[in-house]
Amino acid sequence: MFRLTRCVRLAGAPLFIPPLITEFSTAQDFHCSRFGYLEDLYEPASSSDPFSSVIQYMTHYGVRLMVSAPVTIGKKCLRTPFLIDTGSTVTLLHTETFTKFGFDAIPALNNVKVGRHVMSVQLNAATTNLSPGDKHYNSSNPHPLGYLNLIGMDFLRVAAPKLPDYLSENLAKFQPPISYVVVTDGKMALRVFPRFFQVMDLKEAIQEELEPYHPTGKLNPRAIIIKSPDGIVLGDKERLHANVKYVFELPTK
Repeated sequence: MFRLTRCVRLAGAPLFIPPLITEFSTAQDFHCSRFGYLEDLYEPASSSDPFSSVIQYMTHYGVRLMVSAPVTIGKKCLRTPFLIDTGSTVTLLHTETFTKFGFDAIPALNNVKVGRHVMSVQLNAATTNLSPGDKHYNSSNPHPLGYLNLIGMDFLRVAAPKLPDYLSENLAKFQPPISYVVVTDGKMALRVFPRFFQVMDLKEAIQEELEPYHPTGKLNPRAIIIKSPDGIVLGDKERLHANVKYVFELPTK
């Protein structure tokens, strides 16, 4: 078991999150089972029950990744829907979920179990997707998160620690990394193959390529100067970009 110990409280302060997520305009849209969505929502469960499969739920505006999980609040465990949101730093439970659990008031938020895992959650009281001009709009409960439970990065970074690596690997297959870099000193152009993709790596690649031909037989890569095509000197940790012909200057001594 892991324990997420960060306690997040609203303490009466308004919940403000930029308008990134919408499309569930009523509680029923998000919190009820239906065909092609998540099954057995708010049915009794055990904290040891598995999460559901992650589904791609098509909304009016596009695809959302959804999952249901056994959630325990107090002594009651029910299967609860979540939107998976890598843009949220915290996990949120909506007031509708507490209603489904039978609470008349919001219980403590620092002792909730998502699956077997004890964690603190944040309250989401937003109840509308209406625009600010609507008479029912409440500015203290911004509409973009109306009715949602979110599994945020506080949970994902522990439950799926290899997610960034997985995404990096697959994005690299979709958009392959730079294989070589063309450099010039104004007189000749070279194609070099840096091991990694920062300016310091480009310097080492140039050193390996030119050192056998250098008068002294030794070339210090740290003394090589790398410039952008418009003549700006680049720092060692700046990233290289594709389809750029970099300018290099060798040390004079």
